[in-house]
Amino acid sequence: AVSQCEMDHDALLLKMGKVERIFGQAPIELVEKKFILFTPFRAGFFRWLEGVLGWLPLGAQYYVAAKR
Repeated sequence: AVSQCEMDHDALLLKMGKVERIFGQAPIELVEKKFILFTPFRAGFFRWLEGVLGWLPLGAQYYVAAKR
């Protein structure tokens, strides 16, 4: 999606491991990391499935959360 979006023409995509290393060098505590699998369905089963598969890099999206 990023490669096709004019607004993101100069975006720098970082892999989760790179973000973890950057966070590891800062005086912060890593709180959570998770891959995000978006499905077009909002039914309970699919929401549950997204939560269960957060460890598996099936999609391009992820988040890394930290706190001071």
